[in-house]
Amino acid sequence: MLSERERRELADIEQQLALEDPRFVLVMRGLAKPVRRLPVVWFAGLVAWIVATTVTVVLGLWLPAEILAGVGAATVIAYGTVRVVRRVRRGRTRTWRC
Repeated sequence: MLSERERRELADIEQQLALEDPRFVLVMRGLAKPVRRLPVVWFAGLVAWIVATTVTVVLGLWLPAEILAGVGAATVIAYGTVRVVRRVRRGRTRTWRC
């Protein structure tokens, strides 16, 4: 348990933090989601994969093109599986309507 003086000090620190970085405070209180940079990395990887696969096909390097295609397909499947598993573990299942 905190003493009254420690509670006041903590409240002052929280107030100072809220003034300096309000976005951080919202994220810590659960009122805002943190910025996720993973989709940018995935997008850059996707572009690099498409370019590499296209170049190998144009140059007639069929074995590397097939390997790149297989790696790309496996990555997409793994990424989708990880997303679904995380969503289910967090209890965010959604019913899909056609």
